[in-house]
Amino acid sequence: MPRYEFSQGTSNKFWEVSREGTSVTVTYGKIGTAGTSKTKEHADEAAAEKDMAKQAASKVKKGYQLVEPGGAAPSGKQPLVGLEKEGDDFDEHVKRFVYRTVVDYKPGKPGLSQAAKGVAYRIRFDFDEGSTNDMVERLAELGRDPNADKLKGLVIGSWGEDCCTGDGGSEVIAAVVALAAACPNLEAIFLGDILQEEAEVSWIQHGDWGPILSAFPKLEHFRVRGQSTASPFTCPTLRSLVVQAMTSTEVCQAIAAADLPELEHLELWLGTDEYGGDSTVADLVPILSGKQFPKLRYLGLRNAENVDEVAEALATGPILERVEVLDLSLGVLTDRGGNALLASPAATKLKRLDLHHNWLSPAVAKKLRGLGPDVDTSRGDADEDEDEEYRFVAVGE
Repeated sequence: MPRYEFSQGTSNKFWEVSREGTSVTVTYGKIGTAGTSKTKEHADEAAAEKDMAKQAASKVKKGYQLVEPGGAAPSGKQPLVGLEKEGDDFDEHVKRFVYRTVVDYKPGKPGLSQAAKGVAYRIRFDFDEGSTNDMVERLAELGRDPNADKLKGLVIGSWGEDCCTGDGGSEVIAAVVALAAACPNLEAIFLGDILQEEAEVSWIQHGDWGPILSAFPKLEHFRVRGQSTASPFTCPTLRSLVVQAMTSTEVCQAIAAADLPELEHLELWLGTDEYGGDSTVADLVPILSGKQFPKLRYLGLRNAENVDEVAEALATGPILERVEVLDLSLGVLTDRGGNALLASPAATKLKRLDLHHNWLSPAVAKKLRGLGPDVDTSRGDADEDEDEEYRFVAVGE
């Protein structure tokens, strides 16, 4: 079984791949742990071998090193410089999350003394030390704080390796929901402020976050990072919803069916099927129809492996007539999807079209920049690597 490892800063991860007949199994996690395994079936052994090689090449491109040779050879390519490092789309998200100031919550004095001043409070534990019980207890302590009713922004970070096991996510979400009575003025919640050096997006396991959106009467902004489920929910005050994950069909359908009359910003990271992103264009149809979310102005369908199909559906979808910003960045958009957008009259009416980190040819990228709206085609990699077998979304695990 070939094994790859990535050690940089505080990040120490491994990835292994094996094949048995038409089944490909990948195992990944923190070095020193057993990790998590997922198996995918293929039509034949040739397809299985092809999938192994593609996934191994993806890891090499991200900086993983082969430490135990086996049947899946890396591509030999070096990691691309500036390939959506966490500083671009992860680290800054807390700073952009409604409140410019985020402080760590500590029980006791001063506690939530600044809660009324537009400060978001964060609860997190070191990845190697925290536990589900630690997070649940700290959330309960926050609810007992004398100034809890003034709290407007809450950021929930790592609660240790438990956040990757799937055992504690539901308990943490239940503890957040339990805060509703003590924190009735919460306007913004970020569940899963966990960086890559702690855990990959697909490792983080939450439960059903739907109850959170139904619990807080003044909630305007909700962001979740990591794999999760979502039962039907309603949130009449919600203005922005961001799901940074390998978005599943279940989550996509729950969002598409939600009653969110004030929603202005919807951002879904669709991801890859190998790591749980099994949503399809069909799941997006209620959103693309334009009948949902009457105030939507920003639509982000990011980090998508099937972004060409998404672009083709958008090009003729009524939603493009209404939104001001379309964000298809971080994916593997090719000239197929780019030409679909070029053929859409509605695309010229956008105020901004974000296509950065995709795989457009220079000729099509140039045409897109001439559409009229502010178009970002930076970090297009088609001229660096024409081999479609080795095109990857920015966050592929």
